[in-house]
Amino acid sequence: VKKGELTTPIVLKKCKDEHTKQTFAYSLFHRTIMLRKNPKMVMTMSSDDVLYANTVVNLSQSNGSIQQTWMINQYVVKNANTVESIFRIVASFYSEKNGQQLCLHHREKKSVLFGLCDNSKKMLWTTDVEGRFRAYQKNKCLTKKRDGVVLKKCQESNDKIQLWAYNLIDQNIFLLINGYKVISVVNDTDFASGKQVKVLDKMKGIEGQNWIIEFSSISLSKIRFNFREAIAVTFRNLIPNKETFIAIYPAGVDPKKDASASAMWMFAACVSNRTCDDVAHSGEVIFSENSVHGGNAWPLSEGEWQAFVMNDFFLPVTHSDIFLVSKEVSSVPTDASSSIPSKYPSDIPSGYQ
Repeated sequence: VKKGELTTPIVLKKCKDEHTKQTFAYSLFHRTIMLRKNPKMVMTMSSDDVLYANTVVNLSQSNGSIQQTWMINQYVVKNANTVESIFRIVASFYSEKNGQQLCLHHREKKSVLFGLCDNSKKMLWTTDVEGRFRAYQKNKCLTKKRDGVVLKKCQESNDKIQLWAYNLIDQNIFLLINGYKVISVVNDTDFASGKQVKVLDKMKGIEGQNWIIEFSSISLSKIRFNFREAIAVTFRNLIPNKETFIAIYPAGVDPKKDASASAMWMFAACVSNRTCDDVAHSGEVIFSENSVHGGNAWPLSEGEWQAFVMNDFFLPVTHSDIFLVSKEVSSVPTDASSSIPSKYPSDIPSGYQ
């Protein structure tokens, strides 16, 4: 990109190691492909309205708003719903070596620290469409201060030191003003709880450290189940409460609009050794002929379904991929009746009372 140019075509050339014009990043929250050296230069198509077989792909100067978005990894990106995302920043370079998880976290003061992950709110972050990493439920943002990182009031005048991107390709967190300024922990052999983090320059030989953006999640062991086969659902919920439940909905149904449409549901805490007064941050629930669940009688009927983590009626946290129940085994007719109470998707089963 020549100095002063706002747009230039992208071409293919022979790959060269450490060629800054060939090094790109994919920002998870912006969903944008950026030039690493200058992240304000983003990949765009020459036409939004009509795309031809040979449409030119350009690098264009961003004006601060998201111009065009790209999808690289659908499963990861579906959780990064920019404004509504709640996540932890987990150091993968540490857990891989030691079997423990350490996170970037914030306290009441201005410090951004590095310590053992826990289930407290001080571990949680959100982001906005411009790229600020906000301390959960605070108007404080991740802010570069000299070669360190602190929490400061979120404001536009701090854009050069408060706007960040998470590169899904190498798992670095970098400043939007310079993609080689990355968040790192200085000593990678002595991770003491409370260690402060730094902003270091990769162009000076610093190896950027890998971070995992960890969202609430829900998954199943497979995407196709036989009729009457038990369905195990694994979940992680970063913001649970005592009323959190796991629900199965027909694929395509939006629980925000029709929460009563769930086929089956189960309180997240009322399993294993927990009591229903507990708060479940993670775990597994199993829907089967032996499960105590609300909604329709077992089995789940043939068709396409999705599992949801619900923090309350009409309040979904996240959802699974679509899974299929196939009527391949001789079945017992399904009782499709379901009551619609005032609060939960169906009558509370007696086992929970």
